[in-house]
Amino acid sequence: MDKVWYKTKDVAQYFNVSPGTVLNWVRKFEVPYSVNANGHYYFQEDQLKQFSEIKQHMQENMENNKKTTNVASHIAINRLDEVEEKIEILEKLIANKADEIIGFQLMEQRREVRELNKKLEKIEARLDDLESEREEGGDRKKKQKESSKKDKHFLAGIFSV
Repeated sequence: MDKVWYKTKDVAQYFNVSPGTVLNWVRKFEVPYSVNANGHYYFQEDQLKQFSEIKQHMQENMENNKKTTNVASHIAINRLDEVEEKIEILEKLIANKADEIIGFQLMEQRREVRELNKKLEKIEARLDDLESEREEGGDRKKKQKESSKKDKHFLAGIFSV
């Protein structure tokens, strides 16, 4: 009885996978094969049963991975929610701290303005004093000039006679 041989392409079509997948299964699960003169892989009918078991095993793994992935994605989503909550809390803390800092800065600026106003009042008072002294000094000088003019006139009158 002649053995039936299947090419990689035939096995791939039979199991509805790509030829590359068949070659990966051959390497991964050490499926026996033969190679023709051109280097192409050939499989006997016995290997088809092994490929069927491999495909079923791979599908079960994929389903388990999906379940694991679903669980992992739920865990990741929960963690993201927790992180978002923490970020919101931190943002509120930062906003409160910023408000405190602004309040403190305003109080300091008001204090500085009060101090500057006091200094300005002192300067204004000193300026008023200086102006009044100047005016008084100007009046004295005028009186001195007037008295010196009278003295000159008096002396001029005495000598002119």
